[in-house]
Parts: sequence; C-alpha cells; structure tokens
Amino acid sequence: MVQVGNEVTHGMLWTDGKLPDNWDDFADYIRAGVKGVGAGCGTNSRPKIMIHIDQGGSLVSRSFFDENGNSLPVISVFDKYTRPTPRTAGQ
Repeated sequence: MVQVGNEVTHGMLWTDGKLPDNWDDFADYIRAGVKGVGAGCGTNSRPKIMIHIDQGGSLVSRSFFDENGNSLPVISVFDKYTRPTPRTAGQ
C-alpha cells in the first residue's frame, strides 16, 4: 500500500492545492501521485493507494468526501484519523 497524501483535509502544496478553494489543483496533485505509483511499479502489480485525512469523524472530514470525493482518482483506502482530546483520552 502506498499513501499519496497525509492529513490532507486542508489540501497540500499551498496555495495552489489549498482546500477548499482549489479542489481541481488538489485533485491533480493526487492524480499525479497515483500516476507516479503506477509508473514506479514496472511489471509488478500496482499496490493499493491510500489517502489520509485528519479530523476523522468531524464535519470537516465528512465534507471532504461528500462535496468533492468524485474529483479524486480511484483510491483503495481512505484513512481518517481521530486524535484523542482531553475529554476523550483514556476512555
């Protein structure tokens, strides 16, 4: 598995890939990463592709997919990470 984006809820490579303002550029960057993975495989099968967003379970992460998920290339795994808060830590 190859991860082409880490904690990208707010985009990458600002200002061009900053979200939510520049979804088209952001999706182009993700597509380029996926294409690079494919090119690096040679004759081997392509690994699964993962994208990781932070703020898992929040409205921000939900809107990441609901509003613009169709702009992204085929992604095998979406990883949503939730950091414990002082209120939820240790529960």
